[in-house]
Amino acid sequence: MKNMKMTIVGIVIAIFSVQVSFAQRVLIKNVNVIDVERGEVQEGRDLSIENGVIQAISPTKKYRKKEENTTLIDGAGKYVIPGFIDTHVHTAMGPANVSFDGETPHLTLTPLEELPAITAKLLLQYGVTTARDPGGKTEITVQTKMDLLNDKMEGPELMVAGNIIDTTEFTNMVVKVSNEEEILSEIRKQKTAGVDFIKLYTSLSPQLLKSGIEESHKLGLQTIAHLHGTSWTEASNLGIDNIVHIVPGHERYLPEADRAAYQQASLMGSFSFYKWFEYVDLNSDEIAELIQTLKSNNTSIDPTLVVFHATFFW
Repeated sequence: MKNMKMTIVGIVIAIFSVQVSFAQRVLIKNVNVIDVERGEVQEGRDLSIENGVIQAISPTKKYRKKEENTTLIDGAGKYVIPGFIDTHVHTAMGPANVSFDGETPHLTLTPLEELPAITAKLLLQYGVTTARDPGGKTEITVQTKMDLLNDKMEGPELMVAGNIIDTTEFTNMVVKVSNEEEILSEIRKQKTAGVDFIKLYTSLSPQLLKSGIEESHKLGLQTIAHLHGTSWTEASNLGIDNIVHIVPGHERYLPEADRAAYQQASLMGSFSFYKWFEYVDLNSDEIAELIQTLKSNNTSIDPTLVVFHATFFW
């Protein structure tokens, strides 16, 4: 915890919650501090906080004179930990519906403008002090970020992507593009709106993905991708910064004899993930190459393990 004195307070106090202004002095007495660097619990500590910054962590004193304008919190039997970081939170996604034009399906998302305040507060209550929204309606995600930044909403520090960019339609969630000019235009629009990331989606060709990555980096924005049409290996070599979900899902990683069957299984939608794991050989040369490529290019993975557990293993 050598850097804690210089960091903004990001603590969760289990069991109790106290409304405290960062402008106040706060003394948390006799609390157990979880030291995540050393993997140990420092029992019976006093935490002195001022202007949102931890000033000191010291062994508790049975009798400590309360300073003027100081909020005193009894931490006996409770724990303090650094704030959690959640890298995959869709703050205002709302329900999705499917309609049909003949046999053609149309997906529509209904963003709920009241949902961000509920989501943000819940995140904070569960100890999340920093979060990332990897895609939603641009106007809502950016407004949520600004409301949190300006203390108009209670919740964590939030970094956001805007509308997802893809070649398919998904009303209120996806901006559909069909060529390089359109993808560059949308990225510039989102930059002006105030996003932190650009989210690139499953059906983009390698060339469109490349254009999106290069334009985003030119504008100082990092890129997030949920991939299917382009393999993780190729995307990593193109410069993608982060890939979401733990399933590479591309046929290039499967034995040639199983690729046709997997393509057929892909018609099952999300449940094709099952089939990909059935067919893949995790000790294959293709997987070894993928792992080395991700490492060499410093491409990070946002695995969302809890989503797959909740979907497939309940």
